[in-house]
Amino acid sequence: LSDWIAWLPLMAGLVVLQASGEEAVFRGYLVQQIARRTHSRVVLILLTSGLFGFLHIDPSFDEPQALAFMLLTFGFGAIACLLVIRTGSLSAAIGFHIAANWAALLVVGTELPGRGVTSLWAFDGSAISPLMLADGVALLATWIWLQSPLSPLLPAPAQT
Repeated sequence: LSDWIAWLPLMAGLVVLQASGEEAVFRGYLVQQIARRTHSRVVLILLTSGLFGFLHIDPSFDEPQALAFMLLTFGFGAIACLLVIRTGSLSAAIGFHIAANWAALLVVGTELPGRGVTSLWAFDGSAISPLMLADGVALLATWIWLQSPLSPLLPAPAQT
């Protein structure tokens, strides 16, 4: 725990840089480039989220977990893309990405140099699947909420 706490400020700061960079590429540059070529939000979301999910394949997982993780990152990418479409800005997607990565840092942990994986909680590998299921349910609930008129924090979808 002391190693984890000692590295937390650096890890938290690096998460901000990493999440901002990914959002600038995937929901900034790619969304703009694909939106110029298609007027379909479905195509826009599928292409950018599909690439995002594919590039997050984790070889450290066994095959079913790697596929589940890829699908979760696809779902995450779809929500981030929808946030950009709904708000017209990268800010909400960056904040969403930072919050998700900080949550993963707190719950799942990270690999510290020379120390292996360190987490605030004592999870073994078997805990990954239930966490993935919970993550999937949270992503689905977020997607449904963002699509509903009960989402007062976001403006109406921008006209394209």
